[in-house]
Amino acid sequence: MNTTSSSLVAASVSGADLVLWVAVPYVCLAVFVAGHVWRYRQDQFGWTSRTSQLLEHRWLRWGSPLFHLGAFMVIAGHVVGLAVPAAWTEAVGVDEHAYHAGAVWAGSVAGVAMVAGLAMLCARRLLSRRIRLGTDRSDKVLFPLLSLTVL
Repeated sequence: MNTTSSSLVAASVSGADLVLWVAVPYVCLAVFVAGHVWRYRQDQFGWTSRTSQLLEHRWLRWGSPLFHLGAFMVIAGHVVGLAVPAAWTEAVGVDEHAYHAGAVWAGSVAGVAMVAGLAMLCARRLLSRRIRLGTDRSDKVLFPLLSLTVL
């Protein structure tokens, strides 16, 4: 990108774009960190993990790694996509089409893994009577919200 086009791009950024794409992510990160610090200092021993892995493990053995690795791959892909400048990919000889094709392919694999893992974990929660009996209200709210977020 030459200096003329980069100055045109910089001139076309609105205040709303700056707030939405620059300020809001930093505010979210700050709230995330501050909330964890506050929670740790206020109720350090109140953090529990009501685990259900001993009640049923066949679905969990595949669903949990698929979901978590898929989620990590999705997050890493977005970070790399935002953090690596176009000049770097051009410098190593990767044109925009190849970069886009690779990103779509890797993102599709990550997305399918994440959705498949989530489906297995939801099926486990719905189909196993022992797990269903241990499900509380927060879990019943969490799974639909997580599914909406992922899909």
